[in-house]
Amino acid sequence: MAENLYLVTGGSGFLGINLCRFLLARGFRVRSLDIAPFEYPEQGAVEAVLGDVRDQAAVDAALEGVDIVVHCAAKLPLCDAQEIFSTNVEGTRLMLESIHRPGAHVEVARKRKSE
Repeated sequence: MAENLYLVTGGSGFLGINLCRFLLARGFRVRSLDIAPFEYPEQGAVEAVLGDVRDQAAVDAALEGVDIVVHCAAKLPLCDAQEIFSTNVEGTRLMLESIHRPGAHVEVARKRKSE
């Protein structure tokens, strides 16, 4: 049986590439969704989808066949406020709505509060 397919949004960023490497090292299949090209030595092992978390078509394409989503895409404080809001809030909203549509079979990886 094939290992789960993880989608890492923001896979070309600092957090995303390190998560991709972590998952690959443990034998998982990895797909990245990012507006930046995936130009790392692991590009042969990571299926890169060039797209924006704010674009429904890109999100739908990236989610195809995915088992688990780890949403890391975000704009940093050096961007303007509207860009931060549209990516960090609206992009996250779009991603969550997409994975909770009827018929979607995706797990959401999230941090749990420590006891």
